[in-house]
Amino acid sequence: MPWWQILVFIAVLGWLYASLLRHLVGQWAHDPNYSHGFFVPLFSLFVIWSERDKLRKLAVEPSWSGLLVLFFGLAVLAAGTLGAELFLSRVSLLLTIAGLVVIVYGWNHMRAIFFPWIFLLFMIPSHRFEPDHLPPAVIGFKDGCGHASPGGRAGAAGR
Repeated sequence: MPWWQILVFIAVLGWLYASLLRHLVGQWAHDPNYSHGFFVPLFSLFVIWSERDKLRKLAVEPSWSGLLVLFFGLAVLAAGTLGAELFLSRVSLLLTIAGLVVIVYGWNHMRAIFFPWIFLLFMIPSHRFEPDHLPPAVIGFKDGCGHASPGGRAGAAGR
């Protein structure tokens, strides 16, 4: 594929994901729990770069089935954006990248870069579990299971 087409893909991705990436990088910069996010894409690129000879030997077999993956990624982006769900929106970037790889290079290349691609999940902050937002019935169930009672017996059966 000519470089100008790759640059067009990157420009379109940049336009679609600019705000999302700005927020993601901001979270990496300001939240010490996610500061590793800066290194995850670099590590993935390093792994791909170190496998460049193997990738060059693979046949380039573009596949239109990558459009399904691409459209699924864009649908996940739309759902995440409309539902104000950051995690979904961020995961859609990975799906979109996978779709583009399959469209341009084929499934054999996608299989070859599967590890560095899936490793990119570590750059996406996961949901934080907020126990204060659990429904009262769940809190009651949680309190009755596995916690030691004053008599030293655990769980609801020990009461």
